[in-house]
Amino acid sequence: MRWIQSVLFFGGRVGVTWSLLLTVPTRSVPFQVLNLGPPPVTKRWTRQPQVWVFTSDQAWQQFWGGHRGIDHNGQPPAAPPVDFRRQAVIGLTVGARPTGGYGLKIDRIERATGNRGVYWRVHYTESVPGPNCLVTQAITTPTVFIAVQPPVPQVQLRGRTVTISCR
Repeated sequence: MRWIQSVLFFGGRVGVTWSLLLTVPTRSVPFQVLNLGPPPVTKRWTRQPQVWVFTSDQAWQQFWGGHRGIDHNGQPPAAPPVDFRRQAVIGLTVGARPTGGYGLKIDRIERATGNRGVYWRVHYTESVPGPNCLVTQAITTPTVFIAVQPPVPQVQLRGRTVTISCR
């Protein structure tokens, strides 16, 4: 808890106020990136950022059952194994992009408390190809999956975009 000074401008006049700033400390949430290969979402043309939270094998199997691709044996890929007794999985996509060259990375997860209780703030970075980058001419859907320790509260996204220079 600390006092902060605010300087306000009103039509050429300056006013100074003091306010009490209440902060609730945030805690970092550990996570592990899962290297899963092409996920089912790559064929679903998701246009907006989307988050999935998987806490059961049934939901995980159902999600992967929607995969329209095939593996090197000509079969739909099986759902990667996850021990849902010890971990949950969060999936994040930024949505479909018009070409290749896009990427997605989760930077950190913070546990925070707000008006609606405890939630996780997921900070992510989307990398975007610059104007001089050679990219594939195919729609792509940058997606990342992470394993976390349950339970998973509500998730709030906080993203940033960086442009890759290809000179």
